[in-house]
Parts: sequence; C-alpha cells; structure tokens
Amino acid sequence: MRVIHEREFKNKLSLFDAVMLGVGSTIGAGIFILLSPAINLAGPAVIIAFIFNAFIAFIIAGNYAEAASFSPVEGGGFSFVEEVYGRKALFLGWIIWLGNASYAALVSIGVAKLVSSFLPINELFISVSTLLLFTFLNTVGVKKVALIEKPLALLLIIALLAITLFLFMNPANDGFTSFSANEVLLIIPATSLLFVCFTGFEAIATISAEIKKPRINVPKALLYTVGIVTIIYLTLITAMFYSTSTDALSGSKIALLEAVKSSSIMQVVVIASAVIAMLSVLNVTLMAASRNIYALSRDGFLPKSLSDINQRFESPLKAVLLTFFISLILVFSNQVGFVASVSNLSYMIIVSSVGFAVLKLRKFEDKDTFKLPFHPLGSILCIILPIILIPFLEWHSLLIGLAWLIIGLIINRYNKQRLRKPKGMLSPAKLSGRP
Repeated sequence: MRVIHEREFKNKLSLFDAVMLGVGSTIGAGIFILLSPAINLAGPAVIIAFIFNAFIAFIIAGNYAEAASFSPVEGGGFSFVEEVYGRKALFLGWIIWLGNASYAALVSIGVAKLVSSFLPINELFISVSTLLLFTFLNTVGVKKVALIEKPLALLLIIALLAITLFLFMNPANDGFTSFSANEVLLIIPATSLLFVCFTGFEAIATISAEIKKPRINVPKALLYTVGIVTIIYLTLITAMFYSTSTDALSGSKIALLEAVKSSSIMQVVVIASAVIAMLSVLNVTLMAASRNIYALSRDGFLPKSLSDINQRFESPLKAVLLTFFISLILVFSNQVGFVASVSNLSYMIIVSSVGFAVLKLRKFEDKDTFKLPFHPLGSILCIILPIILIPFLEWHSLLIGLAWLIIGLIINRYNKQRLRKPKGMLSPAKLSGRP
C-alpha cells in the first residue's frame, strides 16, 4: 500500500460549501433531457428506476465516504484505488479523467443546444464560450468556484421546488397512472439510462483535501448530498405523473416543459433551472477533472509540472488548462451520444474499483475512520451493481472504453519501466498513526 503525500491547499471549504458543490454537480442535464426517453421506456415505473438509482448512489457514497475519511487527498476515486494498488491504478485514473473531461464537454454542448433553442446564437460559439468561462473560474482557485457554486445550487433547488409545488397544485383529471406489467420489466434499462442523474456527488471526494476536517465533513457531505438530491428527484417525478398524463410526458422532448406547458412563467423557470443545473455541473466537473490530472501528475504518471500549484491563484493551473483543451476537442466533435456514453462507462468502472479498494482498506482503518455499515456487503454491492448496468449502455461505448483502457495499460507499462517502483506495503501499525 502506498502513502500519498498531499500538498497543502490554503483555501478550505466548509461542510455547507461541500454539500452545495455536491448538489450542484449532481443535479445536471440528465433530469431535464433523459426523463422523456426514460418515461417512454418504463412509464410511471420510472419512479422505481429513480429509487434503484438512489439506493445505488447511497452505496457508492458510503464507499467514497469511507475511503475519503481514511485518505483525504486530491484525485478522489483514482487516488483511493492508487493508495491500495499502487501504480497499477494508472489506467483507472486515465479512465476517470476522460470521463470527467467528456462530461464537461457534454454539458457545454447541452447548454448550447438549450440556449440556441430560444436565442438565435450559434451553438458552437455558446458551447466554447461556456467552457472557456468556467475554465477561467477554475483557474482562480477552489474557493472562487465555491462562491459561484453556492448561489447556483441554491437557485436550482429553489427552482425545482417551485416547479414541484406548481405541479402538485395542478393535478390531472384522472390522477396518478398505475404501472403496467411491461413497464415494470423495463425498469432496469431505465435505471441504466438514468444512472447519470445521480453521478457527480463524488466530486466532493475528489477535492477532499480542500475541505475543512475532511475525515468528518467529507462523509457527511457525500451522504447529505445524495439525500437531498433523492428527495428533490422523487418529489418532482411524482408531481409530474400526478399532474400530467404518461402519454404526454413520453411523447415530449423535455418532459418537464410538457408538464408545465399551461404556465408560461413556469416554462421560463424550467428553462432557467436547466441552464443553472448544467452550468453548476460544468463548474464542478471541470474542477474534478483538473484534480484527476493533478493526482496523476503528483504521483509520476504524467509530467510533474502538471501538479504545480499556481502561487497567484492557489490552484493546479496547468491541470485545469489541460482539461479545458481535451474538453474543447470533444466539444468540436459535437458527438453528444459518444461523449455521454464514454462518461457513463468510465464512472461505472471507477465506482466498482473503489468498492474493491474499500474492501482492502478496511483492515488498515482506525476507530476514527468513517465505516460503511454491514461490511463487506456495502462494498460488494458497490462493485456489482454498476457492472450489472454496463451491458445496457450503447455497445459503441463499450468498444471505445476498451480501446481507452488498452491505451491506459500501455502507458502504465511504460511508467513501470520509467519510474521507481513503490517500496511496498506499510504495516497496519504505521498506517494507524497517520494524521
């Protein structure tokens, strides 16, 4: 087992800052653009798909909480796996970095498509400008990111609550539609499709070294975030089916817009909340991706200069700019389906790997470390559940993921020859004395 020596970040985030970052990075484009196809698949049973995804999210959050409590360092899931498996974890860091960078590109494209639907502005100009703006915000340090993230997240929560209240006050004539047998059978495909709606909260673990009292606050922030997001999602989806027919929702491009079509004011609220959600996610995703690069560089997988902390902005400036460059390339490709599938697949892989890491970390943890209940069941579920959903992704993304994995393995082998091998596993006694 390797010990990661983290550089000191001067700016520290509070528990509230971390929760707002988590909520802002989780409620993203998925709840706005994926509801209609999911409802088309499973009808009202999509509510069960959200419940399944919430359960999986709590399992994942618990594993991230335990790993982050034991080892609060920059890089998140990749760093946790690296600490257990050493430089073998390079390919995982490689995958999760691409996943974050591709998701940043996807959100930028989503913002452009939404804005261009009601304003006569070129989509490419909007997406590039959006990506550039939030890259700049990330260059000025995590505290500046938190300053913009808190109002965005709070506005988003208020907007979604307002939409939910409006829908409950305007029920459909026939009320809530019951599930059919065919719809129940399609819950798993719908769960896989909606999986992205619960991704993003792990960004809290990615910046755990920048949070005050991380061994206490990171687990709280992760679990609070998933709880808040779950409540918002389930009440909103229930309100939609309570106020709008299933046929109308499944036949629309954006289900939320269809649900509030009787009020022009609420339509504006939906559009505004969608833009806020996407910008909020983009904000944290870029930050998480740059911290992935920082972690890869810090440990010798990439040039050491990429882990330099800029003295003026107190952030890994070179890592931020490299992430911007890769995301920009993906933005110019304009392949929305491709970018989304790669991001989902990479997340599922890293989540399962964190489950493996927590299984091994448990033997070295001290009494002050957060521990996931019902061990080892929680970690086993973290490993298995995302893997079960992978076959329901588009098969093209599986080929792309395999190709990227091979590239990562090649780089891993190159670095084994170039870099000094780790000294070996530390004893439990030494690990228990860590700060």
